[in-house]
Amino acid sequence: MQGHPEEVYACEFLDQNHLLTASSDRLFLWDIETGACIQQASGTPVSPDQGQLPARWQPGYIFSAEAQPSGSLVATACSDGVLRVWDCRFGQMQNVCSVPLYRGMTAACAWDAEGHCIASVATNGEMVALEKAPS
Repeated sequence: MQGHPEEVYACEFLDQNHLLTASSDRLFLWDIETGACIQQASGTPVSPDQGQLPARWQPGYIFSAEAQPSGSLVATACSDGVLRVWDCRFGQMQNVCSVPLYRGMTAACAWDAEGHCIASVATNGEMVALEKAPS
C-alpha cells in the first residue's frame, strides 16, 4: 500500500476488509481488496511542552494503534505523550478525544478484552489505565 508520508509505525485490522495504518501524525484507512486509501485523519498536538522529543519525531507522531474490540474506536499512543481516541466508522474517521498523560513519549496502548478500558505506557515506564465512559 503506497501513500504514507513517512515510516509506518502501526497497523491494525478493523475488519476483514479494512486495514488501519499510522504514519507520522496521520491514520490511514485502506481497502484491503483494492489497496486504495479510502480515508485519512490527522491529530493536532495538544501542548507545546512535551518534554524531550528526538528531532526526527514531531508532536503527535503515532507509535501504536489499537482497535476497540467490537467497537468503532481506535486508541493511539503518540510522541507528544498524548493518548488519542478516534472514531473510525467508515466515512467519518475523526479524533474524538485527546488525553495528555505523559511528559515524554507514549510508546504503546491496548484495550481490554471488553473494550471498556485503555492502558498506555510511556517510554519512561509509566503506565496509565483509563476507563471508557458508557455511551
